Amino acid sequence: MKNRKKNSTFIWNKYYEDFEKGDWLGNQYPNEFLIRFVSNLRKKYTNSGYFKDKGNEIKLKKNFNGNALEIGFGGLANLMMLRSKGFNCHGIEVSENAVKRSKSYLKRNNLKKIKTSVWEKNSRLPFEDNTFDLVVGLQCIYYNTDIKFIIKEIKRVIKKNGKFIFSFFSKNHGYMKYIDVINRDKNIIKWSNKHPNKRIVGSQLYHAKSKENLNKLFKYFKNKKIFTFETDQLPIFQSWWYITGKK
Repeated sequence: MKNRKKNSTFIWNKYYEDFEKGDWLGNQYPNEFLIRFVSNLRKKYTNSGYFKDKGNEIKLKKNFNGNALEIGFGGLANLMMLRSKGFNCHGIEVSENAVKRSKSYLKRNNLKKIKTSVWEKNSRLPFEDNTFDLVVGLQCIYYNTDIKFIIKEIKRVIKKNGKFIFSFFSKNHGYMKYIDVINRDKNIIKWSNKHPNKRIVGSQLYHAKSKENLNKLFKYFKNKKIFTFETDQLPIFQSWWYITGKK
């Protein structure tokens, strides 16, 4: 486990260090499904399944209270969006470079209600029990190869009735052509030398093989929903499983 942590930390530190110098790294825009998820958190539904928000269409989408955590934030886009909704935000990230850039941007622009810090993958989340109303981990959570431990940690830091949203590679994602199996029993793979993104070659991750697999992983939570998003907009086919739910 120790060598695996070192390998992962080195790759992701190097990944962000190689980026163009400037402001925060990664996507400059928030995840679309995170926006939808948060915007609909307080909405109720009619018997026919449509939104029951007449007269409150705008109010219900903002002015949230509480604490939000993003695991593996990379860039600030999601945290900035959550801040705009009213959350007090904390982002944790394995890359020291990503955290350094985020802190510089936040300080330079005098932005409050967002804190970022370095965190070592597969280790205890550095927060007290029942701290967060919302926990987010998009296109990153699976790089914690001790996935069962991390999910237990997520349960620990989420408040009762707190919500979450995570994403995982589906079996149809184009990246699945470029894997080496590390541990078949534990669903651990790594990106092979043939992977088109050379920055992440060798990085190990947990591969959820099915929606049923995901459902079992999050057995401690209720009101779970798993859905698929796919697009061929990019050269490599994108296919993701998203899971949402609450404690």
